[in-house]
Amino acid sequence: MERQSVERLAWDMGGLSDTRKSLSELAGFRERKVICVLFDPNDLDGDWQIALKWVLPAAPGALPIICLRFSAAIRWSEMAGAGAYHMLHYPFALNEIRTGFGFVLGSAAPAPPVRPAEVVGCDPGSR
Repeated sequence: MERQSVERLAWDMGGLSDTRKSLSELAGFRERKVICVLFDPNDLDGDWQIALKWVLPAAPGALPIICLRFSAAIRWSEMAGAGAYHMLHYPFALNEIRTGFGFVLGSAAPAPPVRPAEVVGCDPGSR
């Protein structure tokens, strides 16, 4: 159910979702532009720090999103400092996935060109 929710939202937001069964399969996926990797540390080693250290080089440039149960004790500041981009809790809520994907798409989009600022004055005393 949760994988289907992720796939449906990725499709709705203009992307594709794919599942890799191992880090070597993920690393072999480099020829395609991977913008984020959702992973559960329990599927890799159980320790989020070790799992994150494995995911980062397997998908360079992709934003790592750690998926945990609500019962997991976490310190987000440590995760972010180690390179995690975002975190989602099981069971997934569609609005949280949508928000997370929005963050990812927003960070992957090129910055808009900078235009000179236009200053408009307003004198409340003159009518």
